[in-house]
Amino acid sequence: MISDGEDNLSDHALSDAIEGAIRAEASIYAISTNTEWISTGTIAGDRVASPSDLSHKSHLGPGDKVLEKFADQSGGRVFFPYRVDDLAQSFVDIGSELRSQYFIAYSPANTPTADKYRRIEVQTDRKGLIVRSRKGYYAIASTSPSPPSD
Repeated sequence: MISDGEDNLSDHALSDAIEGAIRAEASIYAISTNTEWISTGTIAGDRVASPSDLSHKSHLGPGDKVLEKFADQSGGRVFFPYRVDDLAQSFVDIGSELRSQYFIAYSPANTPTADKYRRIEVQTDRKGLIVRSRKGYYAIASTSPSPPSD
């Protein structure tokens, strides 16, 4: 998703959109288009920004927080390109993450109620790893075969 995260007269609430993404099992990777803090490479006059000038965005606006919520709830990630040149790196990083994902499945011990949201948490005991995962899922009805009728 490439967006500023601002609501432009939508017909649905943010929670409806996030629920739709979760139900679709979609991981949202967002790139903020908020330009209030983007650098073109110069600070003042002709002086080119140094890496220390361009560390990272320290204040997230309301739209940026919406993008973070989408990404966090769906197991994706949000990118805030600080400089125009960082936009290409955001796409490279998204591609790299998509190629290095793992798929984990499990069967809950108790029978889930159909259409009920169930929270999950994925952890690792290995230091230095970052785990991005969905925060939950909507249970579906069991599809076990019915016994034949006489």
